Amino acid sequence: MSNMKNVAGSEATKELVLFDVEEMLCGIDITHVQEINKTLDFTTVHRAPDFVKGVLNLRGSIVSIIDLRTKLGQTTIPLNQEMRVIIVRYNDENVGLLVDSINDVIEVKPENLDALVNNSSKVNSAYFTGVYKLDEELVVILNVEETLKHCDRGA
Repeated sequence: MSNMKNVAGSEATKELVLFDVEEMLCGIDITHVQEINKTLDFTTVHRAPDFVKGVLNLRGSIVSIIDLRTKLGQTTIPLNQEMRVIIVRYNDENVGLLVDSINDVIEVKPENLDALVNNSSKVNSAYFTGVYKLDEELVVILNVEETLKHCDRGA
């Protein structure tokens, strides 16, 4: 990650962690990210919703792991070496988002973010806040709060 101290207007610059979910390139504001973990040794939770892959013991704290493929209505695949868990903070708890792979961390200016136009019946646009255009592809920005809203314990 770059040093932003000397960048003019750096207050307006955001950093996004880019990751893949099926064939979508997604981004998440780095301020939501606690850490990125490659441990895929989850404990299954019986009678949990289908999008809950399991739980992970992270330094003594139990973290629910949400399979973003399932949550976003995509095809679920077996765990593999490329997959990562993005640990985010939500409702005073850490929650893990299982993604296909981590791609990059990029700096973006808010003025380069556009509203999401929902032209895909495959994805619920409520889970995304907007889109950022890279040179050759689009990044959809994950709305962490909306994605995890119905994942609370007891929901």
